[in-house]
Amino acid sequence: MNAERIFGNAVPGDTTVIDRPPVLDTVREETPAKPPMYAVLLHNDGSTNPRFVTEVLNECFAVDARRAHQIMMAVHTTNAPSVVTVVSKDVADTMHQRALVLIAGAVPDRDFFTRMSQTGGCELQFTVELETKGD
Repeated sequence: MNAERIFGNAVPGDTTVIDRPPVLDTVREETPAKPPMYAVLLHNDGSTNPRFVTEVLNECFAVDARRAHQIMMAVHTTNAPSVVTVVSKDVADTMHQRALVLIAGAVPDRDFFTRMSQTGGCELQFTVELETKGD
């Protein structure tokens, strides 16, 4: 064998078969299962100042003022929980914990109306639930 063939340099007109490694079976990469997603829900209450609800939605869940108002009004008018966001479990739990801190620090008669509160404290409530997408 000459040096040109050894180093892979093709020589015009050369029909020598070069040994190739065997063809391997195609490796099937399995797509990892998507992690379950969790919905953070806002629940209705009759004593929290709408401004405070909007503030919590913005600061804890990164919801802009227009969308926060829409979510809040949907909860208020239907008296049913409304989805704030759908995220991974860790993110949902972190957002929820941040909201609980703000709620715990709510100021009576500014952030919630004590005369309307059944518990004497801020009744703003969020829950984290497994997203089922209607299943």
